[in-house]
Amino acid sequence: MINIQEEHTRSASSPTTTPPLPRSNGEQPKDSKPAAPQASIDIPPNELPQGHDPRIGLVNGSVSLPVAQQQQQQQHHHHHHGYHDIVCAHLYHHGFSQGRYHDLVLRFECPPTDDRTLALDRAALAAANFKLHRIVASRSPFLSARLEACEQERYSLPLTMTVELSDPNLTVEGITIALGHLYAGYAQSQMMGHSSRMLRSLLSATQLLQLWDLQNMVCECIKNDMSRETVLDYCRFVSQLPDGTGYGLANQKIRDFVYRFLTKGIVRELVDELNSPIWGNRGGEGYKGLVRMFSNLPFEWLKKVVESEHFEVPSDMERYTFAKDVIGLRSQRRKGSASGHAAGEENVLLSFGSGKTRGSEVTIVRKAQSKSRLAESGRSSVGSHSNGAERKVWKAQAL
Repeated sequence: MINIQEEHTRSASSPTTTPPLPRSNGEQPKDSKPAAPQASIDIPPNELPQGHDPRIGLVNGSVSLPVAQQQQQQQHHHHHHGYHDIVCAHLYHHGFSQGRYHDLVLRFECPPTDDRTLALDRAALAAANFKLHRIVASRSPFLSARLEACEQERYSLPLTMTVELSDPNLTVEGITIALGHLYAGYAQSQMMGHSSRMLRSLLSATQLLQLWDLQNMVCECIKNDMSRETVLDYCRFVSQLPDGTGYGLANQKIRDFVYRFLTKGIVRELVDELNSPIWGNRGGEGYKGLVRMFSNLPFEWLKKVVESEHFEVPSDMERYTFAKDVIGLRSQRRKGSASGHAAGEENVLLSFGSGKTRGSEVTIVRKAQSKSRLAESGRSSVGSHSNGAERKVWKAQAL
């Protein structure tokens, strides 16, 4: 057990550390004690129990020092840990990390997959047993509903609950941080410095467990993590499910982050980094890098961003030239690729005097392949036009 008196008298100069993430409950060394964040929590007199003398304080249900004396000590030791922080540190270390006195075992089942990386993640999830406590786990609406359903049946303790997963973004690390958040508020510091892959996994875990407060924190971290190195991953992340509805409100937030970065942030980042203009310098490293990055975007994102009035480009002629360079690079990559031929031929159109009040005069289109041409491209590494084949032109719908 944590010695509360020792925690209260700990020197304010002692370093505060974030508890390490256990791979699964029970695996953390017993001598590794996490230090709770420093804070001071006061209970207003109007929130004390009914009939309680406001001059007397309560600590864990027992009478303690008078409130005035407590306030004097808090002022003198205002850098020390608050009582609630000590309780949370105890719950996290002994309850979550070590799984002591647990009455619930949470397990996950994942469908098989041919993807090697995904298979490793799912194998790790299937092997993990999270030793939890039902009263704490019920803070998650998802787990609470399942626990209430179990109350209708006879069971022995500890209760074993198995959850089937299908989301490919879930990992042991993301699930661990999300479950730990039920015990103590260490998740925000645990997210710092982690990869975009972990943040995507944690976002998926918050959606599963319906932890909306933690999900908001993850979205802020993703916003700050947006860069040339991560934007493509986040772009694919929010585009992987039909209609992009897999992560609710968080999905739209991340789409907005991606859109703002692609229309404004990336150009500014390149200018600041290279200290040279992007536009009007087609031979420059900044322009070439921008073309390479945009050539990797999904078609719907490429169309949405390049055609947008928010895309920071000096003129429609510059926009048109840029779009042609991007489409040209994409076309080179598709040569010899059956999937590239199936996607259809892409092109850029520039209109004059259209009278548009919003957007640009540049339009990116993709020509859908006819069945006969698709069959031909399947027989040849380089597709060819079929005689009389119908060709349709369509505009991709905006995101």
